[in-house]
Amino acid sequence: MNFRIGIFMMGAGFALSAVPALAQDAALCGGVGETGLWMGGSPEASDISTSASFIDQPGMMVPPGGETVSLFSVSTAGDYRIEANPNFDGDTVIDIRDAGGEIVVTDDDSGGNFASRADVALEPGTYCVSTRAFGGGSVIADLRVGRAEHEALTPGWGVALKGLQALTPASRRHRPRLWGRVRLMPCWGRG
Repeated sequence: MNFRIGIFMMGAGFALSAVPALAQDAALCGGVGETGLWMGGSPEASDISTSASFIDQPGMMVPPGGETVSLFSVSTAGDYRIEANPNFDGDTVIDIRDAGGEIVVTDDDSGGNFASRADVALEPGTYCVSTRAFGGGSVIADLRVGRAEHEALTPGWGVALKGLQALTPASRRHRPRLWGRVRLMPCWGRG
């Protein structure tokens, strides 16, 4: 029995050592950021202005009726992209708050396919991203913050629609077409 408890405690210790740092600041983002996780694992590694690439938090679990809060910082004013891409049939909503708690932007589906995406100009400071499920359910989502020139996680509405309009019947034969939450494979020319 003691052996099992020892193994459990050792496993729990390793798991907790891999968890990103909690913000632990009751006033951060109007109080919302107190339990948030830094996107890069620490405040220093979460400055997207100086990051060579985007910063991801994959597989975030958002509880039913709740939200998950992630933090990042900006040291240089510029254009930034914040995205939440739900897994399976989820639908995310994001709120980006400044350090004082004011909502800078809210988005539901601008990422396309029920994903959230905010392309926004930000001033230097600390920001919180609150991710929740549309309708109050639970959702598992991948979160990404980056500069405008970094690779996007989601296609965005404009890109997705332009891509669908540009398809011809010949090219549709080999590419799945998105219709709501279901991928349809057209069968033109097949008898």
